[in-house]
Amino acid sequence: MIFLWGLALFSVILVLILMQLAKNKQLRDKCGLSFGWILLYTDLESDKLPKSISRDGVRGRPDAIFFNPFRWRLLVVEYKSRSHRGNPGIKAYEFYQVQLYIGMMRRWYKPPIQGLLQYRDGREVVHFNPEVYANLVGPLRDELLHYERVGVIPNPNPLHRRLRR
Repeated sequence: MIFLWGLALFSVILVLILMQLAKNKQLRDKCGLSFGWILLYTDLESDKLPKSISRDGVRGRPDAIFFNPFRWRLLVVEYKSRSHRGNPGIKAYEFYQVQLYIGMMRRWYKPPIQGLLQYRDGREVVHFNPEVYANLVGPLRDELLHYERVGVIPNPNPLHRRLRR
């Protein structure tokens, strides 16, 4: 009897997972993701109210968040409308934006989180760098608050130049 209840519960869970996997196939295909990725959140659909994530005094809204139960991994996706092939390379602000999203997601999810910059005609995978995140939410945040109060930038050097030292 217990076996039948367990089998029924497993069947219901399996059907729910398969329904979720079939949902939003267009977004998964646009990112080049396989069938195993489940869409947890997107702000690209106009009928839903966008949600934001926050941590360390920073708030943001990634374009999409996917979860793969087979790899036990989260994927934070940021869509960019610009062409990637004609202008190769990730721009610094795009890299920092994804770093912030990954760092904010680590508040709730400790296993590895990847970032994906999805361009009109290509994609780039972004891995989390704790040093960059610490600099973004630490000194740069303080400098922004100082700039808003005083109107003078304390350190005009961009973050990518400061980290090369």
